[in-house]
Amino acid sequence: MASIGRIPRLARDEAFDVRWKRRRDVALAILAWVGVIAVVFWGASHIARALLLIVIASLLAYALAPGVQRLEKYIPRPFAIVVMCLLSLTILGGIFYFVTITALHQFSALSRSLDFLLSAKNGHKSPLEQTLISLGITPGQITEVRQQVVTRLEGAAGSALPLITGILDFLLDMVVVAVFTIYFLIDGRRIERWVRENLPENWRANFLVDTLQKIVGGYIRGQLILAVMIGLLVGIGMFLFHVPYALLLGCWPSFWNSSRFWERWSQDSSVP
Repeated sequence: MASIGRIPRLARDEAFDVRWKRRRDVALAILAWVGVIAVVFWGASHIARALLLIVIASLLAYALAPGVQRLEKYIPRPFAIVVMCLLSLTILGGIFYFVTITALHQFSALSRSLDFLLSAKNGHKSPLEQTLISLGITPGQITEVRQQVVTRLEGAAGSALPLITGILDFLLDMVVVAVFTIYFLIDGRRIERWVRENLPENWRANFLVDTLQKIVGGYIRGQLILAVMIGLLVGIGMFLFHVPYALLLGCWPSFWNSSRFWERWSQDSSVP
């Protein structure tokens, strides 16, 4: 009778041990995966800039892919890629040229206005100083502000080397992005075919690839089209109302919309 009473107790102990082992294994697996993810993020933090450049290049390739496919119907694919890249560079270069010329004219007019406001004639105070004094600002405060401005300008002149270095880094990043974009346009189909066909059947990502092509590509092209439409509407509206520097005013909201888009992507892609 005693042995018969021990059997349910042994069964309960074995069931408890099985449940305990399962819980222990789940906890250890969670801790192990947390460690693996932490190591991956730690490694990615050292190459975050390179990963961001690759992401930007892939996004540009998604945006240019429909144009390449349409040109491919009439000319070979390598020539279609070259024509599409040259067309994009021509459009961007033209916009940059006109914006730069307009900005130079505006800065020239601003410098003439500042020269008029800050120049003193016949021993009298400058128009700007007269306006400030009429508002209740004392000459001592004006002199103090002038000294602070001179100090800031001297500090900015001393930090010209980091600015030049940043510009060179930006140009180098643009070259890297252009190279990766051309590579993705050339071998994008090969990479997609490899993902669809050469991976094991359980690892094939057909649904993921189709979703990326439809949603991500459409979202990127939609953002670019939206930026162009905003720039055209603002620029044409400013031109019709005879507002000076209509081109510059039209390109600014377009650039701002695009910069917000890339900033959002960079924040999502960066690793803390």
